[in-house]
Amino acid sequence: MAPVRRPRLSETHAPEWDALERITVLLPVGSTEQHGPHLPMGTDTTIALAICEAACARSDTLIAAPPIPYAVSHHHKRLPGGAISTGTEPFVRYLVAVVSDLLDPHRGRAVLIVNGHGGNWSSITYALDELGATRGELPIAACSWWQLIPEVITDAGIGEQSLVGHAGAIETSVMLNVDADAVDLGRAPPGSRSQHVEEGVHRWVDLARHFSDGVIGVPREAQPELGARLIEAAAERLVDVAARLQAEPLA
Repeated sequence: MAPVRRPRLSETHAPEWDALERITVLLPVGSTEQHGPHLPMGTDTTIALAICEAACARSDTLIAAPPIPYAVSHHHKRLPGGAISTGTEPFVRYLVAVVSDLLDPHRGRAVLIVNGHGGNWSSITYALDELGATRGELPIAACSWWQLIPEVITDAGIGEQSLVGHAGAIETSVMLNVDADAVDLGRAPPGSRSQHVEEGVHRWVDLARHFSDGVIGVPREAQPELGARLIEAAAERLVDVAARLQAEPLA
């Protein structure tokens, strides 16, 4: 009997991986940084991986790669707990190397990066642009999970900055669903809905100057049921995006 394909690449045996074709590898990318006093440092990574695994459970043409837990988080360093941050250039080089080895267009292996940390986005798009400039059009795409489901977040009535906030009700809701034991709501600060930059305007911001508790949003509004809806909706969208990525023919 042939071995059953596992949804995690880290649990897949070498012969299985070697034989896989027409598959999209989901690459979760997170961060290791403060998330207020009530959420763990690995929140972004945990959420990105959970959504990827939920998508894999819905499709046998997906596999989740081990997550990247360190990325671009310098803007969190002066807050309590700080961050382990690679900086932009090392992260871009690392991401290009990982994606290059996961990708195999001739065997139908595509890569979809699933981002869990807002500070990574410009570096992720830069990495994809570099791959395109050197290798041409490839079956590679990237998304931030909350950007896939803005209507679900809006309908929740949370209204956090940039849709997802930071350690506010949205991320806290998802963590309550994924790993409730890691959430300490008793230590959650009141938070706020204040804006530190205008929507649609990019600016590097030292979060410690604007949010002394490291929270953007109102974590006490979190609900595990909302977390479940967010994961389900994001996973379903990932399946759709991956299917379109696979269906696009190579030039």
